[in-house]
Amino acid sequence: MQSMQSRYAQCINLKHERVGPLFQGRYKCRLVDVDPYALQLTRYIHRNPLEGSCVKSLKEYHWSSYNQYVSPQAKPSWLKTEFVLNQFHEDPSVAMALFKDFHHINPPQNEIKRL
Repeated sequence: MQSMQSRYAQCINLKHERVGPLFQGRYKCRLVDVDPYALQLTRYIHRNPLEGSCVKSLKEYHWSSYNQYVSPQAKPSWLKTEFVLNQFHEDPSVAMALFKDFHHINPPQNEIKRL
């Protein structure tokens, strides 16, 4: 990811005759090794376009995997939803409903800061 951002910044800087970083801060990665943290992180990522006022509902943002998590439609082979959905319930249809409810609850502010 960092390499991609660096190449992108170089291209933009060259095109617009500018210098310096395009993105604020350094790329960070964290190991997600605790199930509750994975759920909070999933909700944070899916709700980001909604919180940023890019869309009015989670289903509107087509670049998110949210729609694949909440519907039984075919998923891309690279998208593995089972781990997260199994945290809610072993029955896929119940898990999808609970996952949807979980995403419509606003997380506490202290939880967002931790992510």
